[in-house]
Amino acid sequence: MARLRTDWVLFITILAMTGMGLAMVYSASVPIAEIKRGLAPFSFAWKQLLFIVVSFMLLMILKRLDYRKMNSPIWAFSWLGFVIAALIVVYFIGSQHRWIRLGPFGLQPSEFAKPAMAVFLAYFVSRRGSTLNEGRTLLQGGLAVAMLTLLVIVADFGTALVPLFTAAIIFWIAGLSRRYIAAGIVACIFLAIVSICSRGYRLGRVIAFVDPEYRIIETIDTGHRVRSFVQ
Repeated sequence: MARLRTDWVLFITILAMTGMGLAMVYSASVPIAEIKRGLAPFSFAWKQLLFIVVSFMLLMILKRLDYRKMNSPIWAFSWLGFVIAALIVVYFIGSQHRWIRLGPFGLQPSEFAKPAMAVFLAYFVSRRGSTLNEGRTLLQGGLAVAMLTLLVIVADFGTALVPLFTAAIIFWIAGLSRRYIAAGIVACIFLAIVSICSRGYRLGRVIAFVDPEYRIIETIDTGHRVRSFVQ
């Protein structure tokens, strides 16, 4: 068996991004830990560090796995099925439709949607790449992407963008026609607008950025319906 080589640029990039994330968690969580919950300043940061250690142990294990073995229906469909089932469960029993609480720990199924989407679509385009621009293939791939994205977007709009962009990049690299790419962009923009307008807090964030004083909006919306919906 050939010795596995490490992509040090990628590995160091992951380490740097993880370190920056840990620093941001510490910076943002100190006042919440001390003032609102009466905990030690490092409480949330230590918990995050524990997850980082466990994650890197898992990374070292998976690093020895030949990724070509994942090109199978077992990997592709089992991950996808697990994530879809977990997202349905968390919608009904999860805290704020995002988390499944397991004692002191929590599980956020939307995070698993990212690798699930990548593995499934990699398997899908490797099998159907020659017919990628045919209607039947597009319908099958599009339904899987749409189902997973919609289940994630109900609870977490920001997280839903990651598997959506992942799908777009995979299809583009696989040779998807430009007209289908353009149609997909239009559909995503429409979906984003509907998703933002369906939740008051999402719309409020956009308004806070573009028109925080509601001067432009309330020249049209004289009944203050938008402000009431956001608040």
